[in-house]
Amino acid sequence: DGLGWCSSLFEGDGFRAEDPPDELSSLAREILLDLASALVEQPRDVDAAALGWPAHSPELARLVAAAVRGRHAACGRFWEDVAEGRPLAALLRSARYPLDATTLPSLLGSLCSDARSACHAWDYAHALGRATHSLPQQPSLFEARASADGRFLRAEPAQASLGVPPLRLP
Repeated sequence: DGLGWCSSLFEGDGFRAEDPPDELSSLAREILLDLASALVEQPRDVDAAALGWPAHSPELARLVAAAVRGRHAACGRFWEDVAEGRPLAALLRSARYPLDATTLPSLLGSLCSDARSACHAWDYAHALGRATHSLPQQPSLFEARASADGRFLRAEPAQASLGVPPLRLP
């Protein structure tokens, strides 16, 4: 998984969010933000040369979250791209967040490196109004349970399982 490797780069010494920024880690973040931008910008036709990634790709969201986490300049660049409608803006504007918001909390949390970025993230989240997450294809509304002796079958509502898997927050 190429994007997973890119994201794992930010777990190494000198590249973690809590490490002081230096020229090499800043350059790596810029390159990977450029990569994410290019992946979203590519056409997604059925043509063999079409390499585009969907804006709602969890891998892409994790890469961008790792690249901007704790870095004022990278967060500022992201929010500038959103304001100017550049390709990285698709991660917020073209993604399926009201329908599947599982990657949204981590992405927005990573985009809060300073007060200005946090205001942008809050404004975006507030404008969503509500978010949902996917349920299994065929949710079971009832569970069938056999009695201890196996003679009776009892149907019980399985409403407690609705909403599973839970939306994970960072």
